[in-house]
Amino acid sequence: MNAMLLLAGVAVSYSAVSAQLIELLPTHSVSDVDWVDHDRSRPVPARLYWPKTARPDLSVPLVVFAHGIGGSRESYRYLGRHWPAQGVASLHVQHIGSDEELWQGNPFGLVGRLQAAAQETEATKRTADVSFALDQMLSDAMGSRGKAVDRQRLVIAGHSYGASTTLLTVGAQVVRDGQTVSYLDSRFSAEVLSSAPPFYGEPDVAVDLGEDSRSDAARCDRVTAIGVATC
Repeated sequence: MNAMLLLAGVAVSYSAVSAQLIELLPTHSVSDVDWVDHDRSRPVPARLYWPKTARPDLSVPLVVFAHGIGGSRESYRYLGRHWPAQGVASLHVQHIGSDEELWQGNPFGLVGRLQAAAQETEATKRTADVSFALDQMLSDAMGSRGKAVDRQRLVIAGHSYGASTTLLTVGAQVVRDGQTVSYLDSRFSAEVLSSAPPFYGEPDVAVDLGEDSRSDAARCDRVTAIGVATC
């Protein structure tokens, strides 16, 4: 009887340890790419988190993520781990000019570097980075992974400065010198905003979305907002 109880206890302990080990196993692979947009003479580094649950017979949704000011493709690793665990690939784009390089150099020049990075010209370069990175991800150069991405389930997400990038990329429009400016990339079917700030010269985020080329109803259906009310 004691031997049977001992074996039962060992079996239970083994099962618990096995379950813990399974939880610790990585749910994704990580690979860095160093793309260059030759048309703009601009590097566009990115990090791809690919779900290990992906199968050749199934398409994979993709989130393209834009970091906040001073970030990099290595930032927001918790999102890079979370989305693949749900079967969703995550491509974290690094935006040169408003990335981690800002923190380097003379500390007395930090404020100036941050102000230079937070300009409208840099914001628009970021939208081009996102579209270019998506082009590359869907190209033949990415092999089987590029082919596996579900073109109908493309999501753009961003935090802070990256949320502004997201707003512009999904069709938020601003008026400059009497002209409406749009950087819409219609391939994205949903967007996730985290701590979205007002865009340059606009009083609030709702102005950006209110000028969206979509109807308000469609916009509210497609936007998931975190930390900001949009609808």
